[in-house]
Amino acid sequence: MTTPVQFGIATETLQRRRNGQHRGSRRGALTVFVLIFLVVSILLMMLVLNWIWLVLHNRDMQRRSDVLALTAAVDLLDDGLLEDRKPHQRDDVIDAKRTLAAFREFNNQVAADALVLERDNVTMTPGRVENVEDGVFVKAKPYNALRVDLHRYASGPNPARLMIRGFGSPGAADVKTASVAALDSRLIGFCPTRRVATPLAPLAISARAWRNGRRTDFNSNRRLELSAILKRLDGTGRANSALVDVDEMKPINRSIMPSQIVDGISPTHLTHPIFGPATRGAALPVPATRISPPNTIALVAAF
Repeated sequence: MTTPVQFGIATETLQRRRNGQHRGSRRGALTVFVLIFLVVSILLMMLVLNWIWLVLHNRDMQRRSDVLALTAAVDLLDDGLLEDRKPHQRDDVIDAKRTLAAFREFNNQVAADALVLERDNVTMTPGRVENVEDGVFVKAKPYNALRVDLHRYASGPNPARLMIRGFGSPGAADVKTASVAALDSRLIGFCPTRRVATPLAPLAISARAWRNGRRTDFNSNRRLELSAILKRLDGTGRANSALVDVDEMKPINRSIMPSQIVDGISPTHLTHPIFGPATRGAALPVPATRISPPNTIALVAAF
């Protein structure tokens, strides 16, 4: 026969065992929760790091597509309009492609191996922007704008590899950017606006010197250079260029030329807010002088 005291001891021992089992179950559930939390945190960290890397990579490519477009768009300027010849732009498109290829190689020389652009990554499209204010690009002639698309393929020879790979995630991603640079149809170079002043080189080059005098690539940038020569102050010597005043028929103000080169001009600096166009139908009279100004050193420093 069991005494009341012995029954009480047996009941207390059973309760302790049950409490121990509950604590063990709680510890096991907590361990599983911690493991799940760690796995999810690691996956999220991988996604965040890869996203940050791709954003930085995309910004770097955007800067490079901007530079390539701005560099090559200048070659679309039809030289025929400057020299009273029949306009055509086949040679201008070829020049733009050469410039684009050259500057892509220059960029690759200073870029990290992971950021190198292959030839197939770059696409150039000549076209037209009717209004620089809205910037709508269409593939039409006459060309005054250039679109440069950069596309690094995940399956290409040098893809944009993710920072963290594995665990079933892809090893690389497609990265695309596009940039458009335009020359205003009313202007040779860049169009000054009320918001942005346009740097200006107030120098006219002899057409004969431009065609025949550019024979040496002094700085190895794959472009032939020409030394611009003005007459001496005493009026002696041979010249192949002249300083010009873009403000129509007013006398040349040589003192402001260094600031025009560095700070630029805006429409308020001109009698009429349009500089150009350089065509037979609407030529802009620009007074010129081939005499070296007394502030030549300041002009050279500005360039």
